[in-house]
Amino acid sequence: AFPEGGKAIICGQGSEEKAIRELINHNQLQNEVEMLPPTDDISGLINDTNVYISCQEIDNFPSLAMNEAMAAGCAIIARPVGRTNLFVKHEKNGFIIEEDTPKGIALAIQRFVEMSTEERNRMRTESVRLTNEVHTHEAFIRQIDEFWASIKN
Repeated sequence: AFPEGGKAIICGQGSEEKAIRELINHNQLQNEVEMLPPTDDISGLINDTNVYISCQEIDNFPSLAMNEAMAAGCAIIARPVGRTNLFVKHEKNGFIIEEDTPKGIALAIQRFVEMSTEERNRMRTESVRLTNEVHTHEAFIRQIDEFWASIKN
């Protein structure tokens, strides 16, 4: 069960959508898990969210959605791909999963859910701080320039 009566929201679609819906129904999780269609504007979803889970397969940079989630005060759980570590500071503002499998994601979610409210809030506050102090417009432009320079070389 989620703390404070929370629930999981899965936003998007993909090849596993049917299987996920079947699992939700089979396990009678309709009150705990909600599936929504893809959207270009997640602001309405993340304002009341505690944790954002990124399942990106290649990279989380630049991730507008992740940065928006951090600015809204979400802790982050993400796969260890690309330059994810630019956004996710392991055990500070979230978790970079240790085992890059569905089980690894589940374990990171479980770890977050089992944390005290104070620990979860500390991670959420750190996400906001990183967004305001580290992930500035200037830093974003510099990181993009560095990325393109690395490709040229």
